[in-house]
Amino acid sequence: MYSNELEAIINAVLADGIITDKEREVLHKRAVQEGVDIDEFDVVLEGRLAKMKQQKEQSNSVSPKLSATEKKGNVVKCPNCGCTDVAGRAICPDCGYVFSIIGASSSIERFHKELSELNRNQEENTKAGSFWDDFKTTDKKRDRQVVNKMDFISKFPVPNSRADLLEFMQMIQPSAKAIGPKDGLTGFHGMSPSARKEDLSYAYWLLFANCVNKAKMSFLHDKDFAPFFAFYDKEMSKSKGVMAFYASHKQLVMAISAVIALLLISGTTFTCAIKEEKERNEELKQEIQIIKPQVDQQYEKLCSAIEKLGIPNEDNYEEMTYELLNISWTKISIIGTDYSPNPYEEGKKKEFLKKKEIYANRLQQIYKVVYGYSNDSDSLNEEYMKKTPKEILEIAFDE
Repeated sequence: MYSNELEAIINAVLADGIITDKEREVLHKRAVQEGVDIDEFDVVLEGRLAKMKQQKEQSNSVSPKLSATEKKGNVVKCPNCGCTDVAGRAICPDCGYVFSIIGASSSIERFHKELSELNRNQEENTKAGSFWDDFKTTDKKRDRQVVNKMDFISKFPVPNSRADLLEFMQMIQPSAKAIGPKDGLTGFHGMSPSARKEDLSYAYWLLFANCVNKAKMSFLHDKDFAPFFAFYDKEMSKSKGVMAFYASHKQLVMAISAVIALLLISGTTFTCAIKEEKERNEELKQEIQIIKPQVDQQYEKLCSAIEKLGIPNEDNYEEMTYELLNISWTKISIIGTDYSPNPYEEGKKKEFLKKKEIYANRLQQIYKVVYGYSNDSDSLNEEYMKKTPKEILEIAFDE
């Protein structure tokens, strides 16, 4: 239902049948990291805890194992279906009921305890990092912790007894994948470190394979182990051939496919864009013959309006500023846009704006004098600050 890592933490917390506040806090934090709704998560968690307690109460009244002190005449039944052929078994042969809640084996307890400790160390090391640590340092710490967990899981000792081995395999099978990432991280080297998530399924697979080898040596013909042998064979078939490469390198294959598709689309788009640009340039050239007289007329009119403003001084600079703001260019081209204007109109417009800017610079200079500014770093054209208003107008309109 959840990720392998979250399920492992849940199993570790529920092993003793009690959830402490600290354990719940750890579970909530992990669930939030994986995008799980907290309210829904609590409902599922309480449901599992209630189910465990119910199974434990049932198992206390009817035990599937014969104790050494019981008489041989006692009949042991499955608490789920009533089957009497369950003595010494970990799984009911009729309904598949798992007698794993009767008492967790020492191997499972040790596994959960040590894995929880590794997870706790990983969280503490992540929090302990300095605020100034870069992402690369944080990722290295994360990778080192993942390697430690992969090594711990894959090399964990396999239980010896039949019941413990069955229960242990039942626990790790859902997390085991023969095609899981061998470095414990999804994706491939070269991807953004933050995009690679923890995936310990291959370490669980190595541990599961060790359990299968142990079971085949000691319990080869035991029908309770048959489902595990079948699962092992099925997973092994996935780890061979082209499909195995795809399954273990999904993100790499998807990335390469995306790049190829992008190149094909980009090539087609680029060709179409060149063709459209060429056609548009031809349209703009044809339009110049139509709008040229109107552009020239507007240019002369606006330049004349600026010239008629006269020489600005301290008495009229505010009025001149207002008048200058009202002198603006009106777009004539129909085809041209702000991103692709008609070249002839754009050229004339720039010439007009240059003349307007010269007059505006003089107004700004007068403004500074009136209000006492003397900062040389102000954005005024130094070429015109040394000239008189009359000289500025002669430069603006005679050139």
